[in-house]
Amino acid sequence: MEKINGGLSNEVFKYKNLIFKFYNYSQLNLNYNWEQTIQTKCYLSGINTPKIHQPIIVNNKLFGRVEDFIESKTISLDDFKSKTKECATLLKQIHNISWEGLNDVPCFFNYLDEWTRQVAELKSFDYPILNDFEFIYKSGQEIINKCKKIGGYQVISHNDFQQLNILADNFDNNKWYIIDFEYSSLNYPYYDIANYFAECAMNNFELKYYPEKYPGKNKRNDFYSCYYESNQNFDHIDEIVMEFSKLVEYTWFIWSIIKYHNTKSSDYLDYGVIRKNNFIKLIN
Repeated sequence: MEKINGGLSNEVFKYKNLIFKFYNYSQLNLNYNWEQTIQTKCYLSGINTPKIHQPIIVNNKLFGRVEDFIESKTISLDDFKSKTKECATLLKQIHNISWEGLNDVPCFFNYLDEWTRQVAELKSFDYPILNDFEFIYKSGQEIINKCKKIGGYQVISHNDFQQLNILADNFDNNKWYIIDFEYSSLNYPYYDIANYFAECAMNNFELKYYPEKYPGKNKRNDFYSCYYESNQNFDHIDEIVMEFSKLVEYTWFIWSIIKYHNTKSSDYLDYGVIRKNNFIKLIN
């Protein structure tokens, strides 16, 4: 059995053509039962994602899962940004999945409320990044309330749609797989779209943000045309997505503080600074 890189939330081992994922339960309080449910739902709906064979349960607790190993590689950031149609189609496929009849569907805003509460309790640790947390918190709550008013309907959302979570088949570079559904939940579709735009400018290997790589208006309209399969005027939709872009930056800032507090890894702190600065620029 070979240990391989499992990202931030799992320990992952490969044995023959199978992957064994063991969950790293943390203060993020993610619903891994739901992750397995939605990944299986995606697979059965024809979306390219690894097939889950069975859960790993120890003493009646879900410890992980066994799924197919895919001969693949992470797509390039250039492909993630330039292949607008592929990204729009993949997101639309996820958003079109019906959640009726599914039990214990998590809500994105419940996750965010819990994470924000945890960060508010960390002010006593005197982390410099939290010196202006009251301002960030107040601004964040205003954005949350606004997004809830303008978001419309909710769908099954991935909530972490980024380059590192899309794999290209080693034998067919045009065949993509979507992975890592641990943050998925009910959410407004504009969040995933806004997150995609933000991630086009984020290099997660270098932990650097390149604002000049953020998709311009024409590129965003290209995405909307593919997603909505229409050539309508998208100005109103773009205004909504731009509001959700603020929510995206606020969310990942909050997330990074919890991860930093638990691990003391400077990478999370650097990431948090990027997201915090982006949020402040967007609301000013």
